[in-house]
Amino acid sequence: MSNSSKIKVGPVGPLMIVGIVFFMIGFGVGISGFLTPALRSAFNLTTGQSYLVTAAIFSAFLIFGRPTGWVIKKIGYRKAMMIAFFIMALGMWLFVPSSKAVSFPLFLVALFVGGIGNTLLQGAVNPYITILGPEDTAAVRMSLM
Repeated sequence: MSNSSKIKVGPVGPLMIVGIVFFMIGFGVGISGFLTPALRSAFNLTTGQSYLVTAAIFSAFLIFGRPTGWVIKKIGYRKAMMIAFFIMALGMWLFVPSSKAVSFPLFLVALFVGGIGNTLLQGAVNPYITILGPEDTAAVRMSLM
């Protein structure tokens, strides 16, 4: 293979960090699959009530999708990602008072807050990948992540 046919993807370090960010996004979204059966047995939930776990996370995407774009436009990708991590951590930290109070509604609030952070993180990291290298290879970087 000649050097002219190699595709330059972009800087490897930032791409590795973005890969880790995508892992965290997957954790933030996938936690509902783990928590649903645990919360269902802990709170004796019906099937319908247990779907509220997933709804709490994904309703944040619906409600905060547009405001996320405004925030990212105002403060930039990197700051938005930092704030998103803080919001996600806050949501996970809220599990502590939720479990101490043994309150399903508080768990839903914690999941919703985590969903807000995840929404902001996805909104910031996806376009950030495209600016990490040459514009003509942005699709390659997106497909690698």
